[in-house]
Amino acid sequence: MQVAALGQEAAAPLPRVMTSDEPRILVIDDDPGTRDLIVESLRTEGFRAIARRDSLSGLVRLMSFGADAVVLDWRMPGLDGFDLLETLRRGYPDVPVVFMTGHASPVVVKKALAAGAFSVLVKPFRLEDLVAQVRRATGAWPSC
Repeated sequence: MQVAALGQEAAAPLPRVMTSDEPRILVIDDDPGTRDLIVESLRTEGFRAIARRDSLSGLVRLMSFGADAVVLDWRMPGLDGFDLLETLRRGYPDVPVVFMTGHASPVVVKKALAAGAFSVLVKPFRLEDLVAQVRRATGAWPSC
């Protein structure tokens, strides 16, 4: 399967019928292009992905419907990713968070991991790497 890198155009995947056993992934990112590309990639790989454009609506979604993992961007208006990560660790300690950032500083990566992120992806990243991190976070590996 061909997967585009973040920031590159990808061919539209075929529609997929969702089943209840697919891991639920909540994607929170304020950039619509990034958000949509991540959601479509995760759906193509067998996840039930839903997106929110800001931390507050993402938190409400998580509180209302739950998730098996969260993919979270750092820099967003209002409540940023670090603020939400702290809130998630207190209220949802068993939900792994894959943290995304466009700032490759080792300080930022270390801070995210110390705050409880499952893993950190530095933008731009390959979508294959994101899918692999989400699979690790949820324990959802395809059967051979």
